[in-house]
Amino acid sequence: MHLDKFNIKILNVLQQNGRISKRDLADEIGLSDSPCWVRLRKLEELGYIQGYQAKINFERIGRFCHVTTLVRLGTHQAQDFSKFEEVIQSIPEIVDCESVVGEIDYILSFVTVDIDHYQRLIEDLLAREIGILAYFSHVRSKSIKEGSNNLLEHLLDTAAKFDESAGRPTRDL
Repeated sequence: MHLDKFNIKILNVLQQNGRISKRDLADEIGLSDSPCWVRLRKLEELGYIQGYQAKINFERIGRFCHVTTLVRLGTHQAQDFSKFEEVIQSIPEIVDCESVVGEIDYILSFVTVDIDHYQRLIEDLLAREIGILAYFSHVRSKSIKEGSNNLLEHLLDTAAKFDESAGRPTRDL
């Protein structure tokens, strides 16, 4: 699918307001309802839109502990990564897991009831013998920024400037 200016506008508007009505979305991007809905459905079908979800303010509910954990595995075979990742998928308190390149192998984000809860989870992970050689914990003291509402637009603008300055043809969007 070619991402033209209308498709990009749809993605930008939804990134800022995933609850916008289809009619308001069409008005916002400058298309009539039916063509806008067709584009929206196509963007969903092709995986450009992964889903719609509410961002829960956990701080309004209670005082939870947010911990970022850096993990280094002892061995680096495909089956080692698969085993680790399979276990990580099964733990609800791990809300984000990224595989990275460098001195560590994974960055995990935990949300737990308290630091004792986090410690029990780490001890359980170690007991499962899933290849963890070392881990480093960082407890969040406060959140400064989460996400970016206009990230797509900014990245596309930046990419175009990089392409232009490097003398490369612009990306096909």
